Amino acid sequence: MQTTIVCPHCKHEIELTEALTHQIEEKVLGDQQKKFEEEIAGLRKKLIAAENAELEIRKQKNTLDEERRTFELTKQRQLDAEREKIRQKTAEEIMESQRLKDKEKDKVIDDLKKALEDAQRKATQGSQQLQGEVQELDLEDMLKREFPGDTIEPVGKGVLGADSRQIVRSPRGMDCGTILWESKRTKAWSDGWLVKLKDDLRSAKAHIPAIISDALPDGVKNGLGLKDGVWVASHALALPLAQLLRARLLDAARQKMIAQNQQTKAESLYAYVTSH
Repeated sequence: MQTTIVCPHCKHEIELTEALTHQIEEKVLGDQQKKFEEEIAGLRKKLIAAENAELEIRKQKNTLDEERRTFELTKQRQLDAEREKIRQKTAEEIMESQRLKDKEKDKVIDDLKKALEDAQRKATQGSQQLQGEVQELDLEDMLKREFPGDTIEPVGKGVLGADSRQIVRSPRGMDCGTILWESKRTKAWSDGWLVKLKDDLRSAKAHIPAIISDALPDGVKNGLGLKDGVWVASHALALPLAQLLRARLLDAARQKMIAQNQQTKAESLYAYVTSH
């Protein structure tokens, strides 16, 4: 079998034998096979490159995702830490504010307690002072009622420590002596009262000091007695003491008068005997 082909350049027919044709076919097929294999290899390279690119993209995406997660986690931790700081600071501010309020409340309570204690003390002092003044007036009234012929008068405040002055007078109105009275209404006895009343006695040029008190010193527990030169008695025995002291002054004045009269009579007799 013979086959002819036309030359594309000179347009002559060329006869092809079957062997030549077979060789050409094999060459063409080989070239096509090689080209196909090369194309396949190129495609495989492109596929591998694409897969590698995809893998790299995925790695980068995973890296970005990991970095994003790490960033978000870090930021969340920072936010939580800032929130905790704010919470602690707020709690500390609240505690400090509450502490100051508690101190203010405690101060107000302390001030109120002090004010109440001061008021109670003043009320007690005022009550004691009022009770003492009432007691002084009661003593004066008793002395005036029992001894209407005597002069019973209060001692001016700030002048002497005594409360009242009793000038004892005889039935004829002669001044027989002075008793200084001081009235006390306290729960505890003070020996300082004795010293002060004796100083007042000298300043007033009086004769007998006497204290009437609820609280009594040692040695006068029976209600009446002499303590360091000062007569002390309970309120129940104030009148008997006044009667006793008044009687002593009257008796002393009477004895003095008798002595003066005797001296006057003796002097008169002597003058008569020695006269012309």
